[in-house]
Amino acid sequence: MKRHSTILAIGITAAWLAGAACATAPFTPAWVFPREGRIAPVASSPTVYGNVVYVAADDGVLYALHATGPAAGSLLPNFPIPLDGAVKGRPAVYGNLGRERVYVATVAGTLYAFNLDGTPAWNGPQRVCPGVPIVSTPAVRGNYVYVTATNGRIIRRNAVDGSPAGGLTYGRVVQTTLSGRQSPPPAQAYLEVADARGLFSAGRIVVERSDISQRLEFTYSGVNTAVRPHRLLNVVPVGSGTPQLALPAGSRVIGYGPGASASASPAVPGQEDSTLVIAALDNDMSASRPGFGRNLIALKSEPYGLVPQWEATYGARITAAPTVDHNTGDLFIATWNAAASPSRGGRLYCLHASNGQPAWTGDGSIALNGGILRAGPWLDRVQRVLYFGTTDGRLYGVNMADGSPAFRPTPLDGRAASFEATPLVVGGLVYIGSHSGRLYAVPWDHPEAYAVFASPVAASFDGSPSASGSTPGKDVIVVGSSAGQILAFPIL
Repeated sequence: MKRHSTILAIGITAAWLAGAACATAPFTPAWVFPREGRIAPVASSPTVYGNVVYVAADDGVLYALHATGPAAGSLLPNFPIPLDGAVKGRPAVYGNLGRERVYVATVAGTLYAFNLDGTPAWNGPQRVCPGVPIVSTPAVRGNYVYVTATNGRIIRRNAVDGSPAGGLTYGRVVQTTLSGRQSPPPAQAYLEVADARGLFSAGRIVVERSDISQRLEFTYSGVNTAVRPHRLLNVVPVGSGTPQLALPAGSRVIGYGPGASASASPAVPGQEDSTLVIAALDNDMSASRPGFGRNLIALKSEPYGLVPQWEATYGARITAAPTVDHNTGDLFIATWNAAASPSRGGRLYCLHASNGQPAWTGDGSIALNGGILRAGPWLDRVQRVLYFGTTDGRLYGVNMADGSPAFRPTPLDGRAASFEATPLVVGGLVYIGSHSGRLYAVPWDHPEAYAVFASPVAASFDGSPSASGSTPGKDVIVVGSSAGQILAFPIL
């Protein structure tokens, strides 16, 4: 199955003509939907495909609008379509030419697939995680649909009909203790712990022996909470050479239980069935559990299921969805390490997707000077530059090769408040919306010479823009607002 991007992958194709825009240039919508009144707030990003804008709102309705031409801004037949909950991730369009589908996930834990004309592609919606919000964007590779849920579930479904195709659940860190002095496995096949109620029914644990500062890692595949002390069953040492020494009573046991969140969209860099699936987690890590918490995981998608490849910790919190350069295999993630000191800001890492190790020098990261990156960067694969905005209202351009600045971090007019979404680059301009209700069109080679649209009702633009093409005077940039409007702006 050939993949189509959820955004038209338009790189920088021409330099901005000198004098074409300035900080006071007008930037007004070509059309607004609805023409009268409002729909629900639009937190989801629109996707433009085949001159059609697919976008969903917080009232759980999927819209399809003509992007350009005589019918621009009007609904297609069969739309709007009611769903069972709000949509926070963007609708995603994938499929072979002529057989494309629109995939949408809701906060009710349901995954939908529609043909481009709005008719159902599956025999009804799939309740992939009932009652558990899905706020991520689905990704389709080969024959599978991948999506993450806010209970730490990495879900895989068959693209042809939505039927189950396996998945894994990751969880928050749980701590308990050994109830008494015990011989470690394999001398016995179980461990007695003070409280196993918070742990998964199967998983892995680390036992920390404070008397000799030793950490032993085990897997287990059963829990018996009907007896006291509780028992972890079928316990097997990880690796070889585990010392056959008694484990003292009170030794700390660290494992995982339900409760992690996987709210960021998964990155799936390959094109076929057998590919990596990379996801970010929020699993309640803390400094008291060094070396154990994980918030970045990579799974190999195989016909028989998802197989863990590597897992690691990058910062106390990953703040943006992982983004992969398909050409190089570089993986970009953003973190925030200083919850107690917000002015220190976040970091942007460049890693090898194959193993999670740094791709840039040092630890593979750069500092973001007081701001946090909340959405993945735009990858310009022609100029080899990353574009992104941060929560302190600055626009960045960073060279993909080494993280060096392509231009100085730019505050524009200082009135953005915060950038919350991935920008879009078309024809030498960086289009990015702000939380304060301002949409900017910024020349990449002259960031100070931007055009701006200010929402008259101060509605925030917290979703990413999408484009119908790159032709000035014909094509449009489309974005949703918190005031319940879809706005289309002409390509400058």
